[in-house]
Amino acid sequence: MSTQQNRILSIDALRGFDMFWILGVDVLAYKMYEASANPLTEFFKTQMTHVEWTGFRFYDLIMPLFLFIVGAVL
Repeated sequence: MSTQQNRILSIDALRGFDMFWILGVDVLAYKMYEASANPLTEFFKTQMTHVEWTGFRFYDLIMPLFLFIVGAVL
């Protein structure tokens, strides 16, 4: 029996990207805004907050992306 695993590199890269955000790197967006408040850093800071009821931002897609990846590798 072969012990070699057939892994999909793009799924591993996407999982790493998602884990990067799950581990709390969103704090980086807040610190960038505190260091230099401009429209670009304000946009990133805004994307790292939840929307109350309508719409979604990048931060709202982090956990669903992880669940999608789990389903894709099954």
